[in-house]
Amino acid sequence: MGNSESANLKRRERNWYLKRIERERGELERRRKWRARAAAQAVAMVEHRGKKRERDLVSPKFSAMPVDLEH
Repeated sequence: MGNSESANLKRRERNWYLKRIERERGELERRRKWRARAAAQAVAMVEHRGKKRERDLVSPKFSAMPVDLEH
């Protein structure tokens, strides 16, 4: 194997590695944004629902309970 061949191979491997890191970072970034948006939506839903249901609830401690988004 000639010198230039191994240099090409090394460069290709490095490029592949850098691309992979970039892609993973991008996905993490996207996931973080998605999670933040989902959390904000959940909070908004809870607040909206809370206003509607405040008169139905006997105890105020229910408003602090985590919400089950299935229902």
